[in-house]
Amino acid sequence: MTQDDGNQVPRHPDAVAYLEGLGEEGAAVVRTREGGYTRYWLQDGEVRSLDVSEDRPLEALLAAVSAEFGPQLPKLAADLASGVPDLDGVERALRDASLGGGAAALKLLFEQLDRTLPAPECEGCGKPMVRHRTAAKSFLTRLGRVEVERTYFHCRSCGKGSFPLDRALGLEGGAFTPGMASVMAETAPLMSFEAASRHIANLAGVSASSSSLQRWSLALGEEALRFEREEAIAGKPLESRMYLSIDGTGIPMRKEETAGVRGKQEDGSAKSREAKLAVMYTAEGRDPETGAALKDRDSATFSCLIDSAAAASGSTEPSDFARRLGREAKRRGLHDAGEIVVISDGAEWIRSTCDELFGGGKVTFVLDLWHALEYASDAVKAILPEGAERDRRFAEVKADIEAGRAGKVVRELQPFSGRHKDVEDCCRYFQNNIERMRYDRCRDRGMQVGSGVVEAGCRQFGLRLKRSGTRWSERGANAMLALKSCAMNLRVPDFLDWRANQAIAA
Repeated sequence: MTQDDGNQVPRHPDAVAYLEGLGEEGAAVVRTREGGYTRYWLQDGEVRSLDVSEDRPLEALLAAVSAEFGPQLPKLAADLASGVPDLDGVERALRDASLGGGAAALKLLFEQLDRTLPAPECEGCGKPMVRHRTAAKSFLTRLGRVEVERTYFHCRSCGKGSFPLDRALGLEGGAFTPGMASVMAETAPLMSFEAASRHIANLAGVSASSSSLQRWSLALGEEALRFEREEAIAGKPLESRMYLSIDGTGIPMRKEETAGVRGKQEDGSAKSREAKLAVMYTAEGRDPETGAALKDRDSATFSCLIDSAAAASGSTEPSDFARRLGREAKRRGLHDAGEIVVISDGAEWIRSTCDELFGGGKVTFVLDLWHALEYASDAVKAILPEGAERDRRFAEVKADIEAGRAGKVVRELQPFSGRHKDVEDCCRYFQNNIERMRYDRCRDRGMQVGSGVVEAGCRQFGLRLKRSGTRWSERGANAMLALKSCAMNLRVPDFLDWRANQAIAA
């Protein structure tokens, strides 16, 4: 027995051993007991305790919070009066004490709710379950880790069991609360799991290992994939003219994920898979100097997925990426837009997919100007490897391309195609896309002709998934791409609301 604050309190051996082993001054835990709660904390190297009656819940909450601050305040006051105060240390200590008190209060609230919940009916046979035992479970919350003792009910007829508290809170089968889901959804898509762990600890005062964050974030990403599939609510177009730009970026993959995939290695193998990115946006703004169309601020949304370019061979079903593209088009209202401008590298699968999704003659395909100039630059370098003449000639070719005279460029390069592969590739590329290279007409109509928006998007996704030493599974990469898309589209609040509704419905 130990006497604190005038109460005779049984010392809970697990709590005492835990705090003594932890050895952190001010660390605290709460343990339930018959008739109430006991608060344990480590002060001056000794485990102290405070007994609170169960029938006085408000007093229990206040005691839980005050117990966190009590051991801290004298030391913090002395530090501030020392002449060289560690203000950051003081702030962190008070924050940690606040979080610790809040976590203890949350635990008490959860356990108080657990005692009020009625015995559930068995989902298998419909008979009432009986109270069987209590079991502890640890949840990660905005306040830190909270270990909750909750009641387990058992069906004597069919043997099934249930924790009513987990279901009532929407935490059945989960390890983190909605608050921590929000924190992870806003951090994990932006930085490595190691950096996210440090970031959350520094800003939120919550400790979560990088391995736990990885496991939980990818599980959250798989839920984001479901959210994207199930919440494609039709929207209205922001403008009469909407843009769609599509490109891809390589994602480093585990060896087993690239089996049979042709790549750029000397033996023809691949170390990466292509993540296909679609960006939908408007561009009604104008550059004040050139008059060129500018993407409207906050108008872009992103959808990214690792998938084959087209449906499986012999299948009449569209690919996963095509279906995802169709859902995002529905959400953004592209089907009701007066005109859809598709800017791409000219790949046949992009044109066929967009024709199938939108059709009706309202799609204008534009070959990305920067892809066209890249092919032209390689061709000119092949003919004129170096010197001022090469730069002068490329400037002429560039002017012709921008003026919509791609046919003229092909005619002038054609005589060299038999001697230089780059020239041959350029001529073929331009001939296959010549109807989509009327850049003069596009500019006269106030259209964008470059893929800068999707290129910037590829860099954003690449920054997260192409970190040194990283190798993804297809499942993990698509989960992170979905979570990243959700964050970049500013849909995290919508996603979390949907997730909460799913837990209620279950």
